[in-house]
This record gives sequence, structure tokens and C-alpha cells, in this order.
Amino acid sequence: MFGYPNRGDLDDPTIYYAEAIGETENREFSSINMYLPASWPESVGYEHYRSLIGRWCEKLKPAYGTAGLSILFNKGRQGLSDRLLAFPIAKRFPGLDLPEHSRWYARMNRVRKRAIRTINWLTFIDDGLVSELGGQGKLVEDLGTLCPIYSYSGGIIVQAGQRPELGDVNTGVIPKAYQRVSRAMQPIRFNEYQRPLIDAPQPLDSLEETINWVRRFY
Repeated sequence: MFGYPNRGDLDDPTIYYAEAIGETENREFSSINMYLPASWPESVGYEHYRSLIGRWCEKLKPAYGTAGLSILFNKGRQGLSDRLLAFPIAKRFPGLDLPEHSRWYARMNRVRKRAIRTINWLTFIDDGLVSELGGQGKLVEDLGTLCPIYSYSGGIIVQAGQRPELGDVNTGVIPKAYQRVSRAMQPIRFNEYQRPLIDAPQPLDSLEETINWVRRFY
């Protein structure tokens, strides 16, 4: 919630946030985005966190979604300087999501295609996308015990390891469980970018860096 305490406009990021955008004549895909402090699953336990995501999936029946660690922007106030500031952080720590939902959904609505943007500690896909990957049995075989699968009515949740990981490209640490999930889901990942999802500082090319980022677990 945003407000103006004492008639002042606070520019601090909110601790909790939730946003829902419905399907319209001009927008084929609806979406729900929410975040909470990373300290919360640490305090209640990651099993409780995964269970919460599972209950939400049962109610919302998502076609695709992720949950895990992420860079966050102050909603409604992010500018180019904010995104450029986030770029080196996202490039160094592959386990961090870099959400650019407005650009992503605009692209999906233009091409009218069902695909995933990226993966995270939890990645959920519906039964249609599971079928495109060869079925749940093949996924179980590809992912192994390192990445358990949990079913919900209409889809599955894939868990990349016991708990979320940041990784660190500077020290050569790429989370192995994330790599396994990313490779298993590569056939349904969107790769046909003509415009960038993320902004990179000059002289880097933002479109090239976008493609590098979505392929960061290889």
C-alpha cells in the first residue's frame, strides 16, 4: 500500500507487496506478483514456504511462475538508473531473479506464445507445459533426487535443491540444482528476443546481455 503520512511522499521500498493484473481484450495473460522479506522463510522454514506456494498454486492454477530470491525495485518508481544499478548484481549472482514483468508480458501478448521466462528455486508449470517436456515421468528422470517435484491440481512445482542459492559467477559457483532445472526446462523457455528485457550499461548491448542472462545457468 502506498500513502502520504504527514502529507509527505515516502520513497522507501515497501516490505510486502502484491499486485494482480487481469486478462482483458488487449491482454491475453493475467499475472500476480508478490514479494516478502527473505528473512521470513528463514524464520518459518523453507518447507513452510514451499507449502505456502503450493496452496497458492492450488487456488490460482498458474500456467507458469517462479518463487525464490530476487532483486526488487520500488514499484512504480524504478527508472533507468535503478535498472543499471541492478545489472552487475544480477550478472554476478545467477540465483537472483531480475524481474522485468511489464516487458515480458508485453512480449508474450504480442507473440501469443506460452513459454517460461526463467527458473528460480521454485518453478511451477501447468500440465500443458509438462506435456511439452515429455511428461512428469521424464522430468523426474531428468531432475533426479536433487530436484523434487510436487504436484498441484493442474500442474507441478519443481524445487531446485534444499534451499535457495545465490551462486557467484566471480568465484565460479553456479548452483547445480538450478542448472539441472534450467536444462530440463530449456525446451519451453522463450528465446526469441528482439528487444531486451534488461538494461545494461554502455558499451554492453542490452539485447545480448538479456540473452546471456536467460542462459546464465549453462
